[in-house]
Amino acid sequence: MSGERQVTARRRELLGLLLRRDGLAADAIRPADRDQPLSLSFAQQRLWVLDRLLANGSVYTAPLAYRVRGPLDVAALRAAFTQVVSRHEVLRTTFAVHEGAPVQVIGDPAPVPFDLTDLTGRPAAEDEAHELAAEEAQRPLDLERGPLLRVRLLELGPHDRVLLLTMHHIVVDSWSLGVLFRELRACYVAHRDGRDGQLPDLPIQYADYAAWQRSAADRDLLDLAHWVSTMRDAPQIVTLPPDRPRPAVPTYQGAEHLFALPAVTSGALRELAVRERATLFMVLLAVLDAVLARHAGTDDVVVGAPVAGRGRAEVEPLIGFFINSVNLRTDLSGDPSFRELLGRVRATALDAFGHQELPFDMLVDRLQPVRHLGVHPLHQISFQVTEHGGRPTDLLLSQVAGGVGEFAPTLPDVTIEAFPTGTGASHFDLAMGLVETQDGLLARVEYATDLYDAATVERFGESFRTFAQAAVAAPDTPISELPLLSDRERSRVLEEWNDTTREGTAESCLHELIAAQAQRVPDRTAVRDGERELTYRQLDAHANALAHRLRALGAGPERVVAVCAERSAETVVALAAVLKAGAVLIVLDPEQPESRLRHLLADSGAIAVITQRDGRSRLPMDEVPVVALDPRLTVLAGLPVTAPATGVTPDNAATAVYTSGSTGAPKCVITPHRGAANVIACDTAEYELGPGDRLLQKAPFTFDASMWEVIWPLTAGATVVVARPGGQRDPMYLARSIQDERVTLVHFVPVMLRAFLATAEAARCTSLRQVHCGGEAITPDLVERFHEVLPWAELHNQYGPAEVSGQTNFWRLEPGVTRIPLGPALWNTRLYVLDTHGAPVPQGTVGELYVAGMGVVRGYHRRPGPTAERFLPDPFGPSGSRMYRTGDLVRWIGDGNVEFVGRADRQVKIRGFRIEPGEVETHLRAHPEVGDAVVVARTDAAGGKQLVGYVVADDESVVPGLRAHLAERVPEYMVPSAIVVLGELPLNANGKVDPRALPEPTVSAQRTRVRPRTREEVLFADIWCAVLGLDEIGVDENFFALGGDSLRAIEVAMRSAAAGYVVAPNQLFQYQTLAELAANASPAEHGTAPAAPDEPVGPCPLTPIQHEFFAAGDPLRDQLTQYTVLELALDGEPSAVDSALDRLVAHHDQLRAAFTETPHGWVQEIRRHEPCSRLERLDPATDVAAAVRRAIDGFDLTEGIVLRAALTGRRVVVAIHHLCVDVVSWRVLLADLATLLRGGDLPPKTTSFRMWARRLSEWAGDPTLRPEAETWRRLVPADLPRLPREKGEPGEIGTRASARVVEAQLSIPDTQALLAEGRGAFRAETKDVVLAALALALRRWTGSPDVLVDVEGHGREPLFPDVDPTRTVGWFTAVHPVAVRLGDPRDVVGAVAGVREAIAAVPARGIGYGLLAHLTDGAPLAGAARAEVQLNFLGRTDDTVQADGPFRPVGDPVRALGEGTRPLPYLIEVVAWIDRDRLRVAVSYDTGAFDASTMATFTASITGALSDIAAVATHPDTSVRIGADFPLTGLSTADLERQFGSFRGIEDVYPLSPVQEGILFHTVQSADARLYTPRLSWLAGELDPDAYTQAWQEAASRTPVLRTRIAWRLTDRPFQVVSEPAELPVARLDWSARSPTERDLALNELLASAPGFDLEDGPLVRVTLIREGAASWRVVLETHHLVIDGWSSAILLGDVLAFYRAIRDDAPLRLPSRRKFRDYIAWIADVDHAADWEFWTRYLAGFRRPTPVPLARTDSGTGDHLLRDVRLPDGFGERLTGFVRAARLTRNTVFQAAWGLVLGCFAGTDDVVFGATTSGRSGLTGIEQMVGMFINTLPLRVRVRPERTLSGWLRGLQDARGRMPSEHTALTEIARWSEVSRREPLFSSVLVFENYPIADEVHDALHTVARELRVVDSNSYPLTAVVKDGTEVVVRLMYDSARLTESAVDQIGRCLAAALGAITDPETTSPADVMAHIDAVRAS
Repeated sequence: MSGERQVTARRRELLGLLLRRDGLAADAIRPADRDQPLSLSFAQQRLWVLDRLLANGSVYTAPLAYRVRGPLDVAALRAAFTQVVSRHEVLRTTFAVHEGAPVQVIGDPAPVPFDLTDLTGRPAAEDEAHELAAEEAQRPLDLERGPLLRVRLLELGPHDRVLLLTMHHIVVDSWSLGVLFRELRACYVAHRDGRDGQLPDLPIQYADYAAWQRSAADRDLLDLAHWVSTMRDAPQIVTLPPDRPRPAVPTYQGAEHLFALPAVTSGALRELAVRERATLFMVLLAVLDAVLARHAGTDDVVVGAPVAGRGRAEVEPLIGFFINSVNLRTDLSGDPSFRELLGRVRATALDAFGHQELPFDMLVDRLQPVRHLGVHPLHQISFQVTEHGGRPTDLLLSQVAGGVGEFAPTLPDVTIEAFPTGTGASHFDLAMGLVETQDGLLARVEYATDLYDAATVERFGESFRTFAQAAVAAPDTPISELPLLSDRERSRVLEEWNDTTREGTAESCLHELIAAQAQRVPDRTAVRDGERELTYRQLDAHANALAHRLRALGAGPERVVAVCAERSAETVVALAAVLKAGAVLIVLDPEQPESRLRHLLADSGAIAVITQRDGRSRLPMDEVPVVALDPRLTVLAGLPVTAPATGVTPDNAATAVYTSGSTGAPKCVITPHRGAANVIACDTAEYELGPGDRLLQKAPFTFDASMWEVIWPLTAGATVVVARPGGQRDPMYLARSIQDERVTLVHFVPVMLRAFLATAEAARCTSLRQVHCGGEAITPDLVERFHEVLPWAELHNQYGPAEVSGQTNFWRLEPGVTRIPLGPALWNTRLYVLDTHGAPVPQGTVGELYVAGMGVVRGYHRRPGPTAERFLPDPFGPSGSRMYRTGDLVRWIGDGNVEFVGRADRQVKIRGFRIEPGEVETHLRAHPEVGDAVVVARTDAAGGKQLVGYVVADDESVVPGLRAHLAERVPEYMVPSAIVVLGELPLNANGKVDPRALPEPTVSAQRTRVRPRTREEVLFADIWCAVLGLDEIGVDENFFALGGDSLRAIEVAMRSAAAGYVVAPNQLFQYQTLAELAANASPAEHGTAPAAPDEPVGPCPLTPIQHEFFAAGDPLRDQLTQYTVLELALDGEPSAVDSALDRLVAHHDQLRAAFTETPHGWVQEIRRHEPCSRLERLDPATDVAAAVRRAIDGFDLTEGIVLRAALTGRRVVVAIHHLCVDVVSWRVLLADLATLLRGGDLPPKTTSFRMWARRLSEWAGDPTLRPEAETWRRLVPADLPRLPREKGEPGEIGTRASARVVEAQLSIPDTQALLAEGRGAFRAETKDVVLAALALALRRWTGSPDVLVDVEGHGREPLFPDVDPTRTVGWFTAVHPVAVRLGDPRDVVGAVAGVREAIAAVPARGIGYGLLAHLTDGAPLAGAARAEVQLNFLGRTDDTVQADGPFRPVGDPVRALGEGTRPLPYLIEVVAWIDRDRLRVAVSYDTGAFDASTMATFTASITGALSDIAAVATHPDTSVRIGADFPLTGLSTADLERQFGSFRGIEDVYPLSPVQEGILFHTVQSADARLYTPRLSWLAGELDPDAYTQAWQEAASRTPVLRTRIAWRLTDRPFQVVSEPAELPVARLDWSARSPTERDLALNELLASAPGFDLEDGPLVRVTLIREGAASWRVVLETHHLVIDGWSSAILLGDVLAFYRAIRDDAPLRLPSRRKFRDYIAWIADVDHAADWEFWTRYLAGFRRPTPVPLARTDSGTGDHLLRDVRLPDGFGERLTGFVRAARLTRNTVFQAAWGLVLGCFAGTDDVVFGATTSGRSGLTGIEQMVGMFINTLPLRVRVRPERTLSGWLRGLQDARGRMPSEHTALTEIARWSEVSRREPLFSSVLVFENYPIADEVHDALHTVARELRVVDSNSYPLTAVVKDGTEVVVRLMYDSARLTESAVDQIGRCLAAALGAITDPETTSPADVMAHIDAVRAS
């Protein structure tokens, strides 16, 4: 700014000050109206909100304590306080809530409470005073009740006192204390001297300032815009890295640290400030910014600074909370010099203080930063400098925003000094204040003890001092080169914590260490591989022999030999042999793609490969010599068994391992013997490894830990236990291996450790003494879980990249840890934590870890570039030494220990594998259909990491091909879990990919969750949560999208019945959201009647599945059993369990079933209950397997002993013969068992299994079932191909003993995608999706397009209305075939659609197939194709029993066991289930038919297909719809596709109701597009248009009719098409500039000329908002009667108002559940109209000529429909009320009679028919609350009997109408049944009687201004009488202006008024009297 401009600006500022002083400025502060609510200032409101949120009410208390010595006049002091408080309103202000907002309440002046406490003469008076002061400081102040100023005086002696002054910050700040103490002194002196001491009046008070500030919004707009721009994209948190996680609710406890900068430093800082035209504040702020940036690792720093907030002269004498904060944001990018940084800080400070007037809280409200109680918004560090110069510092009590204590009171004749209270609070992370003294600068740092330890803040102070001294000495030095560490701390982090030297650790090579053990313990077991063992002697001899063979092939020092083999004993021999040959050992995974193996062999330069004999085919045989080993090692016969001479030394290379490479090529790390031997020596000593140990070798050979698992134990005389290939992925297998082999040490990556600990078997691994964990970061919860499961074992954290010999740190993790250290450095290892410029960082600061020492390897094989990047000269070590840059971010946490924080580069670890995303990106970009790609690691919902690829491609169809492309080139762990297709990659400002802008791999757009509102919704939400294992559910969430399935639907029905509601399982398919189900569930007393009681004892027919059991093998020998293992709670009593089991047998009849073989087959009988013991107590040492066997061996089918239980220790085995139980039954049984053990009563029994079986048997003999056989023959062709067996003969079936199982699982993200997105994308159950994946896998394996699978279902179908099997125990399972023809095996969508079509074609969910196959005479399905594959989807299995119950399942809740002699029913059985958020698949196969490798590939193909389906499901354009999705249409999929295309954007399709069809007919026949389009307009007053618009959007999402269009032009018949939620058009017009007359004309034009609707386009609703004034809005609502009637409009407007208020007020939404209109369409289609026909033919008999419209012209076409009011007699409303009460009539009957008489008089007939509307709101539960078109217009016949009494005639008219059986009959049908000619309408005039309920809030909204509601409507009738009933009766005639004149209508109206007046006149006695009145009007 130029000097001239500075002068001009200063003049303007001075002028403003003068004007404000004189009260002449336009924005002067003036007294606020005290009769109105007094608002809070912005700062006050923030403190008021915090006071309500925080439990600690003393957080914003300002406690002051002073020691007062001398003759104090206490009475004068008391009077002085009273006078000051009386003068300042704010000191007697409290805070209340008025209309939802906080307000100030100013109390009347009163004496200030003055508490005197006498401590004189007490021996511990001093200590008591300190305690009382601390208590007073912690005692909260009540903002609502007050007072907010407390005074307490402690008397310690005659002239020795302590003054305690406690105030709340909401009424005081530091400046205020100066005002308070000055005035207190003046008043004190006056009162002491006996004077009045009156102070000048204050022109304004703080409340006036608050009101002015609130009104200053417009004045602040420029400042606000400035600050919004300044703080745009600022970091949310910039702070000193905390020592512990930030608590969700802070305590605000604080402490302080003081340090000083000497005078020489402070002088130099001030001199620098002068030279740079800055202030001392700016220089010190630059120091703070630089130190913070270095500590926090950022170049964007935001610090706050307090300002007094008293820029106006009129507020200077006030007490109050004026203080404000400014944000000082500094850019430190580019590594500026300190001088350059100071220039930036200077500009920042000048700019900030130039805009300091904007209230800080207004900026917060505008920016809306992430709010967290523990995070101060916008800045977390406050900074202040006080340039007092020589001021004493003992009163520097607070330098923070809002702080107090910079002033102390001064009173005559006494001395006052600070009295410490020992309490502290901190409102910031750090608040730093510096004050100038004669000795230099004194700094005080107040810090939050929630976050920091004292030592951390002390180190921060040292860093500040060190940096400041260096910066002022060399200001032109880049800030990165200025030191942060003092000499003492630098020595500690570089020298003291790296003192790890150990001599003699690496003088031998690895193979020499192994050979030494062969000499020391030759006969000890070295290797265990299943039943095979190798002693050290044998291992040494075999390895020597193989080494000779390798030497012959050229092996030797620095030459690479590869081992490519599965884990086995011979592989261990191979590893040792390569080392003994002097060569470099590299191990390759044989499961990798051949192309990758070929590349690795070529890149490594391997001169030979060792493999297993059956692995040769996977190797590129033509590249290098191959040595193939067999288990007997026959290839070594004849070779020498002595060690070959090699000349290898510890400095030669020992091993090579490949890690992922960022350029697409993997990097090979070469490790010398010396570094590996050093690691082994350290680990052996630290972990005390010895000959008694057994270590499980399970890591994949691509993982560097695999070498450690083999070589380390062999160097210590321990045993290597070799896990089976692939066993590392099976935690159950690992646990059993550890038990069986007595393993003492094992290594896990964290994800596998978690899975291992989750198995029940883990707790039995008592041999374990140590578990080592590495490869990824371990979490505290996992540590806790480990010590819960294995309390006797040690858990060790290991860290170290392959580039530093695989290990650099180690640490034992004890229970209770909250942070996970990596540990100190290994022997002969140095750790450096450096910043981005290579400088050591202070303790606690995050930096990158560099490792130096003996473990640093040579580099990357043949990769000089990457080697130079990662292996750098060690600037802190001996000359010539190197260090490795790990890329890991860590921090020192004390004692030489480091803690892992994250990755500095993009390299990631997934499941322990290091992956360079760049390598995967390179392969993705190589695909011809990919334009670009980026790969990132994301954290999934379970906290694990997954690799996600983003590719630029045309569409999602490329994804399956990309997976296959990657699978051929990289290992499985490098294939991304999800691949997302984008149109382009998001870029940042620098043109680089912005990872933050990449979308989540699933694209589900979740709407805001709406909590349950009604009692029913709350009840069903609890049920759903229990069944689905969720914490909460929104009312709009879908049961199946949340993970529900048909099994869970049964459980919902079961729990609903127990809660008193009738819910059929199939209702979950009909009403899939919580709101829909709650609206449609019936209370038990009003619901479907339960099944009639049946006798559960006696003969019981076998069900189809039971027939299947008896048809195979020997039923008494070849048993099938289901069992569970339960761990009893500590208080569980075995006797109680025994009793409960017996009660279960008594309650559930099928548990007493007996089976007997007769000459005609097996028969079943349900026996009576005989109490007995059911639990056998076994030796506690008996294992579970033996207990299960014991229970099963006790079964006796012939005696009905089908349930057996055994107790071993605290575990109970409950086994039930499968003939009597299924998976659903177990859910019932386990829940009932828990209920009984808690002492509860069981719910009522449902239909017995015996009744169910009998009803099935009866149905099987019903002739109506037999035709279904033809359906099955059509669905399942007889000539389907068989599976391609690899062994055995076709048709040959094995036994369960020959079956083996392969298991696989889907990733959590893919599982979530199937559950969350699959329902919406495919409208398929998870079971159907699994079947589609299985079908795809079969298609891809067999090559045949025809797939046949038997599908197992729960079988509990709603077949019989009086049968309820939801709580019935038994074997209900039903099996039926599904035949699918698939086309392209890559077509995932086609496969799902094909499966859905096949399932939809299955009749009655397949239960009839078993009936026809086993129960129907004549074997109608004989010769049908037999499936060789079966699928059983179990649903979710991990939520069977509540965690806090009397027991918990151990392992899987339900397990199955079949005798080995039982024949296999299928060659392949696939079981799928969901457990712990993963979909898991188990494939059981006949080993007599298939090889293990084939089935492993087949299983992987199933999960691969599931992943493909999951990927497709997340694509927004995926939409699979079939005819069954729209069952009300009755159309096939082909028909629907022909008529509706792809269904994109379509939610539902269904036909029109009969009434809608009639309206449609008249609409399309009319030339007037506005026909049946009512238009409403009303004044809404003041309105938030955005909130109102959003309310309509929410209403449209909730209400399908608002999204409905009518398809009729291109369809075979009209249909209603409901679109998926989209934006509802809400238009806005601004008429505020028009005059009232102009607005009225415009409104009339708008209502009259509305364009109508395009029925095909939709929606058939329009909303317009018209602004008529600054605070006045009008609403125009246009609808079409095709979709909504008047009753519904009132409901809809109520919903909109509720949404509007919830959105506007941010309040909870409360709306009742409501059924959808489609329910009405489905219901009306099933209504039997026989009774309607009978009624209407009789009702209209004899009526042949339609009643003409009075005074109407003929052949005149149609015109506009106009309205004319009918003037009713005075007092008509009251007379009508009295009349109908006395006559016991409805009001509607009176109007019907009057209208009939009018029509009769004009037509000259006594038999009249006109149309009368009915609400249509009857016959269907909940219809009165539904939104749609229900109103119907039906004939009403009035036969005039002049001779009858009026009351009798009226009652007859009412009774005749009352006999109408239904109000839903189609008018077209009634006209067809009548005797009127088809060429004529049945009637031409209509009476509309509107008395539907309108909520008060809707009525008030429509009538905000009297008579401002305008309605324009039309229909197809020439004349309509419209009656609006209510407190005021209104009658209008709507007429066709082309058919009737205005005068004619007026005459009809007068006649109607006369008729109504006559009917309600007590003098009228007959209809003839009424007709006389009508005729008199006609004649007048």
